[in-house]
Amino acid sequence: MEKISCSNYGYRQWRLAEVIPSMAKIGYKGIEIVTHGLGWPMGSHLMPEFEEAGYINAMMQCLEENRVQVVCLSPHTEYGLDKQREHFVNHAERQIDLAVRVKSPMLRIHATQIRQLPTGVPEKDFLEKLADALGRVCDYAKSRGVKLSIENSHYHLKEITLKEVLDAVGSDYLGITWHTTVDDNPEEIVSTFGSKIWHLHLSEASRIGSVAMRINWMKRRGRSDQDINKELGLSQKAFDEALTYIGKNFFMGEGDVPFKAIVEALKSIGYSGWWNFEGHWTGDPEEDARRGFNYITRLLKA
Repeated sequence: MEKISCSNYGYRQWRLAEVIPSMAKIGYKGIEIVTHGLGWPMGSHLMPEFEEAGYINAMMQCLEENRVQVVCLSPHTEYGLDKQREHFVNHAERQIDLAVRVKSPMLRIHATQIRQLPTGVPEKDFLEKLADALGRVCDYAKSRGVKLSIENSHYHLKEITLKEVLDAVGSDYLGITWHTTVDDNPEEIVSTFGSKIWHLHLSEASRIGSVAMRINWMKRRGRSDQDINKELGLSQKAFDEALTYIGKNFFMGEGDVPFKAIVEALKSIGYSGWWNFEGHWTGDPEEDARRGFNYITRLLKA
C-alpha cells in the first residue's frame, strides 16, 4: 500500500491536536509538520522550545492514538547570507534534535532563497560557503540519523544550480524535496536528481495564477511593467489577464500541474518515499486535505 501523508501547511489556523485526528479520519498515515511561523493567530505549530510546556508529549500521545507518524519537519533556513549563516546552522541542529524527539526521519530545509549572488562575490566562493554550511549540518544530521532534503521551489539562483549544490556538499544525507509546479518537466527533474528525490510537496496551481504571483512579486520590488513583460516574454493579452487575475480556492486536479506525468516519472525510478500532500490556502483545510487524499489515491491506483 502506498504511503500518503499530509502537511499541516494548509491547516494553519488549526492546532495540532485538531489537525492530527482530522488527517487520520481522512486516511492519512503520516504528517509533515511545519516548524516555522504560519501567521496569526497560530504563529508556530511546533518548535524545540515547546518541550518545556509538555506540548510535545501531548502531541506524541495524539499521534499514537490516531496511528499517524511524523514523516518530515519543515523549518526555514538560509545559508546564502553571511550574516545569517551560523544562526541557521545552529537552528538546523536544534531542528534535527527535534526531529529525533518526534521520530521524524527527515528535515525539509531551504539552501538559500536569494535570487542573485551578492555583489562582488564570485560563484566559486559563494558555492564554497554554501556547501560548507550545508555540509556541517549534514554531518550533524548523520550523527543523529536524520536526512535533509532541500526544497527545489525555493531555490532561485541561475548562476549555480541546485544539482551543483548537492554535488558540492556530496553527502549521503542530503537530497531534495520536489515541490510541484505548473512548469515542471517531470522527466528532466527525475533525470537530474533521480534517487536524491526523497520527499514531495504535492501542490496544485494554475498557470495564470502562477504568472500573476510572479508579476506581483516583481512589481513589489519596483520593476516596471515593460521590464517584467520583457523578462517573462508574455503576449500583451496574457500579461493583462495576469494583472487582473483574482485568485480563487481550488483543489488537486483542478489546476495545471502535470500530476499524472509526475507520478509516472517517480514510479519509473522506484520512488519509495511518502506521497506528501502539502495543502493550499483554502477556507476549509479539512475539505482540501480530503480532496487531496482522494485525488492522490486515484492517481496512484491508476
